[in-house]
Amino acid sequence: MKMRPGAHGSKRMWLIVAGAAFVIVAGLFCYTYMIAPRLRTEAPKINTHSPVSGEDDELPSLRFAAMGDMLAHDSVVSQARTTSGYDFSGYFAEIRTLYQGSDVVFCNAESPAAGHEYGISGYPTFNAPTEFVRDLSGAGCNMINLANNHMADKGQAAVNATLDEWDKYEMLAVAGANRSVDEQHAVRYFEENDITVAFLAFADFSNAVLPHSFSVNLYHDTALVETLMEEARQSADAVIVSMHWGTEDSHEVNSDQRQSARMLADLGADVIIGTGPHVLQPVEWLTRTDGAQTLTW
Repeated sequence: MKMRPGAHGSKRMWLIVAGAAFVIVAGLFCYTYMIAPRLRTEAPKINTHSPVSGEDDELPSLRFAAMGDMLAHDSVVSQARTTSGYDFSGYFAEIRTLYQGSDVVFCNAESPAAGHEYGISGYPTFNAPTEFVRDLSGAGCNMINLANNHMADKGQAAVNATLDEWDKYEMLAVAGANRSVDEQHAVRYFEENDITVAFLAFADFSNAVLPHSFSVNLYHDTALVETLMEEARQSADAVIVSMHWGTEDSHEVNSDQRQSARMLADLGADVIIGTGPHVLQPVEWLTRTDGAQTLTW
């Protein structure tokens, strides 16, 4: 995971996105389309095929898949139990073909995974075994959101332990939860196929009282959002923002989501990934103040 911007330019490129909204106990949905961040002024059509041959073949590109709420409920953990520990890999066995070959695979790890020291538990106060992190990594997840309402369920020490666990694996970026103020203000960057990507992550609220203001990024802290977005927009070719928001179990986009999406679009987000409701909601394109398009997904 990189926290400092690398070399970048205002390059023209395609970002090829294969999206999967996934809840471990609920199901799967997947589709594919292409966007050209920072330059496209019209929403591209959904496309289930590779780009046609021609000049677009010369553009830098990456494939991006996104999966939703990975929530370690008691039943999920129980079924992953083995004689020697836990194995969550079986949950991905039948869907890996949908996203294999993607350069970037986004996953919302909606449970702290601090291990037995903090007590393995499901609803309403979550904490998964450390194997949860190992197996999400093994399933191909490499861009991880930790900004969600359950991340602080077991306190700051468990947040730290969860981040320490993710640090053991080769991730492109892990964002949304932090061990310090400095970590909170460090934009996560990675470079893939000559494209510099900034990844930011925010949540609506925390079920538990946050131990510190830096523990989990909340998007109602507009000063934080604006500061991180300004740096990301100046330093990256593409800006992807994870937003844990919305009304649980509702297919309707609420007013808070619309207002927050508009804020992010005007600040220059290229892609907004929504998690939290545990069900599918509409995909929309927003026209930014610079005339480009923001995918709200």
